[in-house]
Amino acid sequence: MPEQLSLPGLGPSGQRDFLFFALLLEDSETSRIVELRRQLCRECRLEGRQVIRPSHLHVSLHGFREYDGLPRALVQMAMTAGASISVQPFVIEFDRAMSFRRNTRERPFVLRAARNPGTLVALHKILGEAIRRAGWRDVNASFTPHMTLLYDRRLVAEREVEPVQIQARSFFLVHSLRGRGVYRHLARWPLQDERS
Repeated sequence: MPEQLSLPGLGPSGQRDFLFFALLLEDSETSRIVELRRQLCRECRLEGRQVIRPSHLHVSLHGFREYDGLPRALVQMAMTAGASISVQPFVIEFDRAMSFRRNTRERPFVLRAARNPGTLVALHKILGEAIRRAGWRDVNASFTPHMTLLYDRRLVAEREVEPVQIQARSFFLVHSLRGRGVYRHLARWPLQDERS
């Protein structure tokens, strides 16, 4: 059973609403990632105009279209998909940093899991299949395992970093209020050995 954390009013909110599945960090993991981000900003001369809040650092798994207010049917479909997942907990090791090339002024600067991200890729695939079974057809099959740290104009080539690990023990359904910096955790599903 999922741990339902909050389910606020889902009607029109006056800003863009975005729903996504993600792996979130433990506090101790967050502090290590934030320190690594500081170091990389110095080394790569990044200004970090749009820095991701420590509480918002995550690994995205699947997202849905933006809405003005979240459709209840979409939330229910996502809940059904999330509840069907059975995957063992695993470790993600980030060992690369780079900018993603985009035709925008502010480019995502990310950590990459270049070494053996197989279990994370498998979770993305399994969750995508569950979303399709639950009735959502527009599922993105492509996946580049990463964690966005900030957005910056400077383009940084891929580089090795001191490996940093995070434990994937559960995944979340998150409601993001775009442009307001608000994340609402709608549900949490422990990975397999926490369910027993």
